[in-house]
Amino acid sequence: MRIHTDLLVDADFPGAAPAHIDVEFERHGSRKRTRAYEVRLSTDTKVPGDGRRRPNSGRYGSAGGWAATYDEWGAFIAQLYSYDPEALIGPYTSERQFHEATHGRYL
Repeated sequence: MRIHTDLLVDADFPGAAPAHIDVEFERHGSRKRTRAYEVRLSTDTKVPGDGRRRPNSGRYGSAGGWAATYDEWGAFIAQLYSYDPEALIGPYTSERQFHEATHGRYL
């Protein structure tokens, strides 16, 4: 997921994810904000019935581990918005728009 921000820095990403989630990110330039990041969330554990899938590597085939769930992404995004309410995170243009789109599920 691409994140455009003026306030987030490298150190914000690992602590924003749930404890069992691994965060990988790459810094990029941004025309919309001061900087951008490409972020991937994954985990090594899969609980039967939790609906996890293999993550997309961006190339042919899947990456190792298991992709983060919708709710794990939601918790991660909500935490990042607490640091920078005006960040552009994936399809969301602000913290307010994120919470409206998710019906307040991550408040």
